[in-house]
Amino acid sequence: MLSLPPGAAETMLLRHLLPDAAALKTYCYTLRDHSGLVMPPLSALPAVPATPSLWERLSGRQLPGVPHWSTQTLAELINWVVAANYEKLLVPPLASHYEVAQAIIGITSYSSGVGVEEITLQSSFVNDLGMD
Repeated sequence: MLSLPPGAAETMLLRHLLPDAAALKTYCYTLRDHSGLVMPPLSALPAVPATPSLWERLSGRQLPGVPHWSTQTLAELINWVVAANYEKLLVPPLASHYEVAQAIIGITSYSSGVGVEEITLQSSFVNDLGMD
């Protein structure tokens, strides 16, 4: 079992816990297979920067992409897993701001098809997430 000092999850990068993408995939797939939880997509760093979409060129805004695992913190991975699996992990009645926030993000992702990693509590449905 992993034991971290208080507050370490917010700053601990996944690459310090799991040194390569293969280790992270093994860990995520094992967790998924044993618990039935949805795990985040694992992306590789793009070799060539992507060209902006038509929407990005017209609006001047850039759509968020799937973040590379090595730049993410343990807290971000935990938040992603909780939001994507809110129905399994959060037992009503929701008691804390964190639980409500993750449930809102999970419901928004499920209802809209927008990835959990693209949604924050400050996101605008129309301006940031491209929903009408």
